[in-house]
Amino acid sequence: MRTIIRFSILATLLSAAVSASAQTTAEIIQSAPWSTFSVGQGVVAKTCHFTNLLGGGQDVYVADADMTSAGVSLKFVSVGDGTRKTVSAWAATVPGSAAAIDGAWTNTVDGKPDQYLRINGVQLALTNPVAQERGGITISALGDVICRTKPVAGWASLAEPNIMASEVPSVDNGAAYEWTPSGAADYSYYYTTRAPRSAIGVTANNHVLLVVVDGRRSPAAIGVSYSQMAELMLALGAVNATELDGGGSSTLWGRTTGVLNQPSDGSERSVGLAICLVAPVTPPVSGVDDIIVESRAGGLNVGQYSEEGVWANSGANCTAPGATSGIGMRYASTNRSVVGAKGAVYRPAIQLAGNYEVFAAWGAATNRRNPIAYTVTGTGSPTKIPVDQSVVDNTWVSLGTYPFAVGTSGNVRMTNEDVDLSGSFYAGPVKFVYMPPANVKNWEMY
Repeated sequence: MRTIIRFSILATLLSAAVSASAQTTAEIIQSAPWSTFSVGQGVVAKTCHFTNLLGGGQDVYVADADMTSAGVSLKFVSVGDGTRKTVSAWAATVPGSAAAIDGAWTNTVDGKPDQYLRINGVQLALTNPVAQERGGITISALGDVICRTKPVAGWASLAEPNIMASEVPSVDNGAAYEWTPSGAADYSYYYTTRAPRSAIGVTANNHVLLVVVDGRRSPAAIGVSYSQMAELMLALGAVNATELDGGGSSTLWGRTTGVLNQPSDGSERSVGLAICLVAPVTPPVSGVDDIIVESRAGGLNVGQYSEEGVWANSGANCTAPGATSGIGMRYASTNRSVVGAKGAVYRPAIQLAGNYEVFAAWGAATNRRNPIAYTVTGTGSPTKIPVDQSVVDNTWVSLGTYPFAVGTSGNVRMTNEDVDLSGSFYAGPVKFVYMPPANVKNWEMY
């Protein structure tokens, strides 16, 4: 009987485990811990890393625009004569750009658009005879955005002043578009190979989605096939969507974030056309208090501080502006080969997602050493900054500006990993200062 009961319990547990692991793509997307940034009124950018989505690691980036919000519109931008620019450079030519993505394909020889293109009523390109043009995006004179399949009479038959034909639809009326070879030469490898991808979609509640999936960075970002991109667009809520140029061209830019993704070329590729979301600037948020995390009892937000290894109390105080006086600091040895690795972690409770300048300070204690490793982890990749604690004290030292999500997922970790000398390093206060979009000093770091 015990054997039967144990087998029954084991079977139940295994069934539950299988059920838990068998989430749909939509369920994974909807429950994911997205990092969200306002890039304009009515427009947000979202980023998320997935350890197992569509067969492996994925980095997904989305710009989501509420087209019913005042001042929000979609624009195509291209000269049509072979001129190429990076997506961020194209965005700079469109007043009020809040987000931008690479557009449809361009000819690799002359840089001209490969598919039909009309901007502001002017026809800039016809479709290359060897290219596909089964999907596209139109913008009406009133600003209505539609992702659609090619009309029977051809793209030129449409009255809309703005038309960007593209290779193939991704989602058609709430279902993945069924791609089959027909007409001009089909590039099967493009549709079936995992790669970086870009797409634009429209939801049932009139939101426009600009979406990029990174690739060619296995195992962190393996990329997706054409059909997997369609599955993702459906999971994000698109009822109609169109694939755009992908590969090294895949780029998503935001006004307050700069380039969000990691283009597979290592930097932005110049492209012949782009798509921009235009929106008013989000008013700066006032009244956001600085967050200071301290290491000693009686200090600010001490519950957001933790330690790795053995630490001790120091009677030396940090008198940097805003620090709590008279509480001392925590300290540990830098003689790593003797005492082992030591770490102090500051994990702020962020109430407003956005960019924060991070500062560290410490008091005038003895035997301070260099370099002390401070690693800042926001929503992007961890960044390590070597800091010389021996040269200054009681002063806020900037570690840079980084995007943080709401909650406690971000942190600053201070360690002795890069020093092995007799001496000490000190866990003084760490400060997080919210930076309204217009105040961020250097967006290129993103």
